[in-house]
Amino acid sequence: MKNKLTEEEKAKIMRNLDAHQEKALRTGKMIIIIIASVNIFLSLTTNLLISFNLLPLIVQIALSFALIAGHIWTRNFFAVGAAINVIINIQLITATAAETELPAWAPVFSWTHLTYSLACCILLFTSKSIRGYMLYKRM
Repeated sequence: MKNKLTEEEKAKIMRNLDAHQEKALRTGKMIIIIIASVNIFLSLTTNLLISFNLLPLIVQIALSFALIAGHIWTRNFFAVGAAINVIINIQLITATAAETELPAWAPVFSWTHLTYSLACCILLFTSKSIRGYMLYKRM
């Protein structure tokens, strides 16, 4: 004998599914907002501490807002850029490990940027919540 679901059980399953999807969308949105905000913060910090260059700063801010708006190409752009930043920061950290002429904040900034880039790369390539949020924004 087959187990048939009652209409009430089906409705309960659908409510739970909708709640789960809503939570995943909120999670994806929050991750995207955090990534974009940190990107803007790091761009501003780099411009203030290292060298001020207005055009790259404007581009980074525009890309961050495009990511929040849900443009899928920006997700891929950020993910690939983060992977490249991981490689660059590893090389920078290993090459400057013995340098004594660097400012005290330089290694901390490099390690912070490395950690952020690695987290972004992994999240943007693998997170189902982010993928769902980006698809939802396309609708």
